Amino acid sequence: MSSALGWALITSSVLAWIPAAGLQYGLVYALFAPALLVWPYVSREASRIPSRAGQQRPREASQWSVAQVIVNAGAAVVVALVLPLMAGVLTVFVSFQLPVAGASQAAIGILLLPFLTALYVFLYLASRRRMQWLLVGAAGTSVLAAVMYL
Repeated sequence: MSSALGWALITSSVLAWIPAAGLQYGLVYALFAPALLVWPYVSREASRIPSRAGQQRPREASQWSVAQVIVNAGAAVVVALVLPLMAGVLTVFVSFQLPVAGASQAAIGILLLPFLTALYVFLYLASRRRMQWLLVGAAGTSVLAAVMYL
C-alpha cells in the first residue's frame, strides 16, 4: 500500500510540476518534492543503537597549522583556477585542430571542456608529486598555446 501511495504521489507530482514549470525545471521539482516527504518517515522509524563497551572513540581533531592552511589554500587555487585554465587551452587547441568549422568547433569544445577539466583535476589530486605534475602540465599547455598562436 505504501509503495502504491508513493508511486501515485510521484506521478501526480510530475503531472502537476511539468506543465507549471516547464520540462527542464518541472521534472527536477517533481522528483525533489516527494523526496522531502521521506524524511519524516525516516525520523519516525529511526532508533538509537546502544554503544558497545569496547568501541573506539573518534580521534580528537588535530590542531591546524598555518603551513597546512597555506598548502590547502594553494591546492584549492590550483584546482579552481589553474587546472581549468590549462584544460581550456587544451580544449581550444583540440577544437582548432579538428576538420570542422564554426559552430561545430564550439560545440565540440563545450562538450570536451568538462571532461578535460575533470581529468586534469583527477590526475592532479591522484598524483603523489603534485608540483612536478603541475609544472609538466603547465609546460605542455604553454607549448600548445605557442603552437596554436604562431
